[in-house]
Amino acid sequence: SLCGSGGARHGRRARADQCLTVAQGERPNTEDEVELADIRERFLQAPLAQRLVVSLSGTATTMCVPEAGDGEDIFDRPDQRALGFQLSQLRAVVMNRDLAQGRDVFVTAHELRHSWQAVHVPALSSSRLAPPHDATAVFIKEADANAFAVATAWQLREQGEPDSWQVARQSLSYG
Repeated sequence: SLCGSGGARHGRRARADQCLTVAQGERPNTEDEVELADIRERFLQAPLAQRLVVSLSGTATTMCVPEAGDGEDIFDRPDQRALGFQLSQLRAVVMNRDLAQGRDVFVTAHELRHSWQAVHVPALSSSRLAPPHDATAVFIKEADANAFAVATAWQLREQGEPDSWQVARQSLSYG
């Protein structure tokens, strides 16, 4: 397990070739990083995305892809239908490798918004919330992440990049 043996920092270092920091300073060195850098650059064409990334600066938040194959650690998809997921303890967003152009940016916006929530609204991520407050927090986080992804997609559409907007229009709900 990634967190069980060696801790979160070790696990992220072990996957460095599959991850790229959200901040623009890191240059891609591997095929996976080149793909993530392309998604990051398309995402950052939206002003909302730029503001989100600035607000995450200093957090070492990363975008990652799971290892190719059928590994069984935390970076591998916990649910084969998952388009992406956020690991707050690692400050990592893990993206499905098979996302089409447009959907990749839409999912990036949604998942990075969850990273923003973990940093800036920690009360929503508290494991101490009791029912029904824990369910309410999940609904609030998902609604906020969906709204952010849709608004980002709209901004990209306004700039002549309609792919993410088409994904937003076709999705009745995220996923």
